[in-house]
Amino acid sequence: MNAPDTGADVGHTVDAAEGHDAPGQTRLRQLADEQAALRRVATLVARGAPADELFAAVPQEAGQLLQADQTTMIRYGSDGTSTVVAGWRRTGEPVPPVGDRQRLGGKNLTTIISRTRRPARIDSYADASGGPAVAAREAGFRAAAGAPVIVQGRLWGAMIAWTADEHPLPLDTEARLASFTELVATAIANAQAGQELRGLADTQAALRRLAILVARGEPPEAVFAAATSEALRYFGGGTARMIRYEPDGTATLLANEGTTGPHVRVGDRWEGYPPAGLTATVRRTGQAARVDDYRDIPGGEPYLREGLRSAVALPIHVEGRLWGAIAVGSGQGPLPPDTEQRMTEFTDLVATAVANAQNQAALQASRDELARRAWKSPTTLPRRWCGGPAALPRSTRTHGTARRTRPPTPCASWASGQWWPARSSSRADCGAR
Repeated sequence: MNAPDTGADVGHTVDAAEGHDAPGQTRLRQLADEQAALRRVATLVARGAPADELFAAVPQEAGQLLQADQTTMIRYGSDGTSTVVAGWRRTGEPVPPVGDRQRLGGKNLTTIISRTRRPARIDSYADASGGPAVAAREAGFRAAAGAPVIVQGRLWGAMIAWTADEHPLPLDTEARLASFTELVATAIANAQAGQELRGLADTQAALRRLAILVARGEPPEAVFAAATSEALRYFGGGTARMIRYEPDGTATLLANEGTTGPHVRVGDRWEGYPPAGLTATVRRTGQAARVDDYRDIPGGEPYLREGLRSAVALPIHVEGRLWGAIAVGSGQGPLPPDTEQRMTEFTDLVATAVANAQNQAALQASRDELARRAWKSPTTLPRRWCGGPAALPRSTRTHGTARRTRPPTPCASWASGQWWPARSSSRADCGAR
């Protein structure tokens, strides 16, 4: 027979169940907290929150969720550096300031992610090396985990969680960070797409204004000034310049907008530029060139004193020959990688204006030569000039005929290349056929 149920083991059963389910309940709470944090970040992304608001929120949400001592969001530069764009610290102490730069290299998490483009971790910074490792040890951090921010297939930056504890971060830290970096990447891509659309509209408006100047046959100087002004507005942020290459190997500064310095004199020879700079490189290659950091260019000190950090230059080809260049500069980091492509249409319009001016000058010179030759040979002159001999100055008239002291002003039809006026013109205005 079975023994009667006294109920003595009921409490033990409940206690065992509670003890067995406790880890599962903890995991459920973690998942709920993670989803709540991701929803808050996703809401910021969906409403198109400003970058500074989003960048401030993401490290805080991720750091609190992962119970990290510090989280940092960085952006990678094309010059082999990383720059802090946002950060959060549990203690409330100051984090590395926004804009703080570190040179990549050595054994550290920042460099590893930049090379592999994959999540990574370092469980001990004791034997780490490089600038980022030195900064981490000075801050008292012992371990870190991070995930890259990939925007439209390109490495944009990374988010890194740090701990000062002697124990490494949990093994799923990288995966959980990646959930946040994916949202950040979406926000950045959306912002870039909107910026590209606005930039495209602004660029097209600027191109229309330039095209009107060219179509109206405005003097090249007016087109040069307008082109540099528009280029500064939409591509630079520091300066925009246009130069013309001279046959003797020198260059002339034709226009300047923005920053200036003792070496910037419009209309004078453009001298003292570094051999590895934009002016020399474009002349040597006939192709676009860029400088991402003038600190790395020997002879770049004058540009640094202007407040410039980076620049891009495009050649101006007129009828297949290198004529000059237009350049834009910025006091910030490297200019966007599509700057050269977007500026191409500007250089095309400038080239058109230069070609038109050259053709007009050549045509006028040809007409002047034609008039000079005609005056030297009376047999090729029209039989009568506009107004007849009476139209000539008194000093040039002798018995109704003109002495060859200087050519009279021919009728408008003759000046336009026709010997005789159009049929609608009066025979009284010009000589009869």
